[in-house]
Amino acid sequence: MIPIKSLSVLFLLSLANGAAAQLKLSTGLDYSEGKYGSTIKTTQVTLPMVAKYDADRWSAKLSLPYVHITNVNPGAGGEALPCGAALITQKNVSGLGDLVGSGSYTIYQENGYLIDIGGKVKFATGETKKCLSSGKNDYSGQIDLAKKLDQFTVFGTVGWTKKGDPDFAGVVVNYRNPFFYTLGASYDLGNGISTGASYDYRQRLISTGDPISELTLFLTLKQSSRFKLQGYLGTGFSNASADHGGGILATYTF
Repeated sequence: MIPIKSLSVLFLLSLANGAAAQLKLSTGLDYSEGKYGSTIKTTQVTLPMVAKYDADRWSAKLSLPYVHITNVNPGAGGEALPCGAALITQKNVSGLGDLVGSGSYTIYQENGYLIDIGGKVKFATGETKKCLSSGKNDYSGQIDLAKKLDQFTVFGTVGWTKKGDPDFAGVVVNYRNPFFYTLGASYDLGNGISTGASYDYRQRLISTGDPISELTLFLTLKQSSRFKLQGYLGTGFSNASADHGGGILATYTF
């Protein structure tokens, strides 16, 4: 979905850089919609709540979303939804999603290059009956790379996820463990304004499903050393991705 991918891209551009310890709190609003290979349009509104702590080369982050979904669609063709076949009618749901914790370490930072390694755990805290969680934890590892070229910054991520196998109405679904990657670039327009684009891909989870394939455009306004505002628009190219969406994220640094 666009919300998760966009957040990862936006935070990639502010990796630990050896500065003094900082606490960053972020929130905003995200909207996405799509038919996911069916005839039913599903919409999702997400309120992200993110806390990130940087200390020298180390970084740690916790995120917890509040989610509202209109027309939960268990018949989506892209991949099995978290609720699987347990939900047989269209339904509107709201609640907290899964808690995600991550940590990273900058292993190299010289001559405009940045290499970061990290890990992430998605804790299954969301309610499975509402399609807000698969009910199983996921574990990921990744490498982030960035290179600054004057006003341009090019960046990328490559990683792998060990998916938990959910139980849908007594039937265990054996998810594949997918590789994923991000490629993108940003341009510094000056006066605290930058813009850019990124492409996200993740392998399919089931043999009959689709991979995630998404393009995100973003704009960042750094209004002071403490406050930053980021907006983004995205579109998907597969049945596992939302057709389109967008959002805004505000970050305050203490």
